[in-house]
This record gives sequence, C-alpha cells and structure tokens, in this order.
Amino acid sequence: MGNKRRAVASGAAHFLPEEMMTEVFLRLPVKSILRFRAVCRSWNAVLSSDEFCHRHMAKAEAESAPPNLFFTSPTAGFDATAVYSSSSSGPDDGPLFTLDGVRGGGFIHMTHAPCRGLSLLHDPFAPAYYVFNASTRAVTRLPPCHNALCVTAGLGFDARTKKFKVVRLFLGDFGDKQHIKCEIYTLGSDHGDYWKPPAAGHELPSYPFLSQMRSLHGSSRHRLRCQVCTWWSLLATCMVRDLRHVGVLEIWKLNDYGSGGWSLEHRIDLLQHVIEPEIVRVIGSVGSCGSTKRIVIVTSKRKVIVYDPVSHTVETATVIKETHSSYQAEKLALTRVSLFQVSLVPVHQTNEERALSAPLAKATREILLRLPADYTMRCKLVCKQWLSLIEGNSFMRSYHSHNNMDKRPKIMLVGKGITRDRITRGSGFSFTPCSKLLQRARRHDIWLDTKVVCSKPCHGMNLLSTELRDYLYNPCTGFRLAYHTRGTTSIHVPPNLPSWSLPEGHGHAFAFGRKNVGLGFNLSTQDHAIVEMFYHVKDFKSRRYFLTCMVTECGRGIVQDCSLPPLPVSDMPPAYLAGVLYWMSDPRLGECDERAIVSLT
Repeated sequence: MGNKRRAVASGAAHFLPEEMMTEVFLRLPVKSILRFRAVCRSWNAVLSSDEFCHRHMAKAEAESAPPNLFFTSPTAGFDATAVYSSSSSGPDDGPLFTLDGVRGGGFIHMTHAPCRGLSLLHDPFAPAYYVFNASTRAVTRLPPCHNALCVTAGLGFDARTKKFKVVRLFLGDFGDKQHIKCEIYTLGSDHGDYWKPPAAGHELPSYPFLSQMRSLHGSSRHRLRCQVCTWWSLLATCMVRDLRHVGVLEIWKLNDYGSGGWSLEHRIDLLQHVIEPEIVRVIGSVGSCGSTKRIVIVTSKRKVIVYDPVSHTVETATVIKETHSSYQAEKLALTRVSLFQVSLVPVHQTNEERALSAPLAKATREILLRLPADYTMRCKLVCKQWLSLIEGNSFMRSYHSHNNMDKRPKIMLVGKGITRDRITRGSGFSFTPCSKLLQRARRHDIWLDTKVVCSKPCHGMNLLSTELRDYLYNPCTGFRLAYHTRGTTSIHVPPNLPSWSLPEGHGHAFAFGRKNVGLGFNLSTQDHAIVEMFYHVKDFKSRRYFLTCMVTECGRGIVQDCSLPPLPVSDMPPAYLAGVLYWMSDPRLGECDERAIVSLT
C-alpha cells in the first residue's frame, strides 16, 4: 500500500514541468512546505535546496503586508519561555512554540530583527544562547561560552563561507591585557562545536562614532537617550535620538566609519502616540523591495507604531498582550519583541544535539527514566553523552513527571547517616522509606538523638534544620549542601532595645528557639532559596520584638538581607506554594493581637 502511494505521488509529479511545480511551491506557506518534504526524496531535495529557500523568502518579502512580529513570554511555571506571534491583521496572539529550559523571563535578550530568518536569544540565568527560526520552529542551543557580566552578542551571515555566525563582545577578567574580548561561534562548522577567538590580524572595533554621540548629547540641555542599531533598508548603522521633550524622534545615519560623520535621515513626530514615560526602540523596517520601507517602533508598553517616510504619517499597528506579567520589568519588555520573517533557512544543530536525537539515544532515555534515582545518578559516569542527557533540564522534568504519575505520598523517616545504604552512605542523615522501617527498627544506632526538623518537599529538595546548621537534601540521590545559621552573627541588636533572652518553654515543636527557617523556590531564577527568620529580641510581656530576615540563594550561594515582614511570625515553619512562602503571624507580639498570614515572594 505504501509503495502504491509513493508511485502515485511520483507519477503525478511528471504531469507538470519542474519550473511550474516550483512556482506552485513558492506560493505555499511554510507549514505546507515542511509537510511536502516528506512526500518523496525528489520533493525533499527541491524544497530543501538553498536556491528554493532564498526565492521563497524573497517572494514573501516582496508582498506588501502589515508588520508581523513575535515576542517571548514566560510560561505559567516560569520554567520555560513561550514564543507568540503578533500581527495587526490578526485578532489574537497565537503561540508558535515553547523553548524548554529557557527561564530568563523578562530578562531575556533577543535580536530585534532576524538575520535571513534566524534569531538569536540570550538567557542570562543559564547562561546560554539559542538560535531559532520562528517560521519552522527549529531551535538549537549553542555550546557553553565564557561567562561574563558585561556582554553583548549579535547574529550575522558570512557571505563568503555561507555560514551563520554569532559574535560575542565582553569585558575581560581583572588584570587581562585585552580589556574587550571577542568570541565567535559558527553554526554548522566543520571544525567542531566550540567558541573561538577571531582570526589573527583582526582588531576589535574601537567605536569611532562614540565621539559624535557625545557631541549630540552635549548639544541640548535635556537628557538625551540614544540607541545604535543596524538598519538593513539603508545598509548602514543608524542611531536613534530621543527628543520627546519636543515630541520628536530622530534617526541619524553613519556616513563614514573612518571620520564618524552622521546625517539626519528621519524626523518622526510621536506626540500623539507615545507618552513621555514610555521607552521606545526602533526594531527595523517592513515593506516590499520596490517601495519605500516603513519604520517599525516598539514601546515599553508593548505598543507597535509604524512610520511611513513618504507620507510622514504615524499610526499604531497593534498592542501586544502579555500572558504572564509577573517578574517582568517594563524597560526590559523591548528586548523580547522582534520582527517576524518568513524563511525556510535551516538551523544547524550541534553535534551533541544530533547525538541525543539518534534512535539509540532516545531508547537509552526511556530506559533511564524507569530506573531508580540512585542508579540513574551512577549512569552519569558511563560516558559524556549519558552525562549530558541526565543533567539536561528536559530529562529532569520528564523524570519527575514519570516517577510521580501516581501522585501518592511517599513518606521517609530521617535517621543518622551511618548506614551502608547506597543512597545516603557517608552523608549526615539517612532516609528510610516506611516500607523498610520494620526491617531497620531493631537498629537503634540509626535513630536520631538530637532535634531535627524536616521541611516538606519543594521541587525535589528537603531542608533539614538543626540549631546551628541547615542541610539541603535530595533524599533520592543523597545530594546535600550545608549552611550555617547566620542570624546570630548577621545583625547587631539596636542599642535602644535591651538584650532580653528568649523566654523558655514557649518554643514550637517544629522550631529551634530563635530561628524559623523555610525552603522556597524562585520561579524566576529556577533556584531554591532558604529564608531564615531570626529573633534577636522576643518578650511576650511587653510585646516587643526584633527580628532579621536573610535569604540564601542555593544555586549561586548568595546571602542577602531581605525586607522584614509586616507582622511578627510564629514558630510554626512556613508553607510553600507556587513560588510563595506563607507564615502564620504571632498575636502575642507587636501591636496586632489577631492572627494573620504573612507571605514572601
């Protein structure tokens, strides 16, 4: 039956000349072309050729259409980033695809215009770079690179080698002779997947136009805001000068890189469309090749404005809707909007991605999902491919979903870490499932002889607290981190408060006298956080108290002070739910004698 279908498809292709078939294919949308590649090998060769992809993109650009854009927004759990399409001709914003593991949220930086259909995205929390084609939904994650605080990157196309390249400029480490460093990654390179410095003899740019920008800044009494962008319609570097105190936005063109001469190209009146507090950004131009292209401007309120240089008219094309606005900064909304370009340009995967997508790797993944956690952790030592597979965010999420499908509570008892259990061997504590409790009940050496408080699981981790230390544990793998109680040395008690001692006999069964510790999870950074409330002064008779709050980011190891709760919290440990920790207030302290719930995001 399958051979008959292929014969019919192959025979039907000979009824029309090849040139006519190509013209029909050029008028099809991207989604149909991707499906027709699977018809036969001849169609796949034609529809995947560089010539056809170039002609299809040129035809799409020649058609006069309203500006189409796409933007990124975090998912509900803030553990991934969704890409949405937005058009002035469409009623709603439709989802295109989801970037799993991209958790930068509102701090994601993306190129404002695609390069031959490809876009570059930077997740600062990973940190990682992604190159994707919004039309075909093809995505690749670039190999790790040197992490730096101040960094900028761009995506370009090398016409000589016919390769896409990502160029990074970043500040060097302290003491380096070269202040600004550069790294280049070539997609689909024949020399391996790694970032490399520029070729010998190529000097880094010295920014010759900065002096001209300073002169523009100094020519007005008002504070001016400028941005530099690559303007494809003018084939030159342009600068946007913000003069909205008089209702004008200017676009200047760099005429000569050597002398740094600029000329005024456009003067746009935005008085009726943009309010002063809004931040604006020119992201590119749209229009057919034969006509003058219109300039597209995006504001921090996610408003898309189009300027026609011929008629000198300005109109609002559309307003982008935000799906999840939590953890978002208004000034960062501009970095998540880009022009949409119809393109069939392929996205070259890295060698690691190709290896993990092989049938053998997929079968290995399904086997590892069904193994116990300790065996899966041991499998990381087999080879680098298995290590990359197990440590991937996608595998971790799949493993959690697969092993918690029954949603039945799993109870484990905490004991001393002197057992020979393969999971907790050599650690400070041991975890015994209730099913094995009777087998180990006769061993009194595993029972605790000191007070230990264990929190509820929070994204796979538990917090074990003692009087002087807190331990972050994964009971399934035996992973642990130890943290000292910082309340006793972090803050000095104000001199106007006497150094009262904590009343005896008032402590909660799940607390340690002065401190109240909770384990939470930051949805924005996808990192666990330990929140420690520490009472330095606590007197129920006078209702006076003094407490401090400190937050420890477990992943980065950063400890910082946190704003104090509006009400004193009780000794009951907090409860975690959807990125928020909840405490019960203590009605015996402070001015309010009623119970309330105190939350910390």
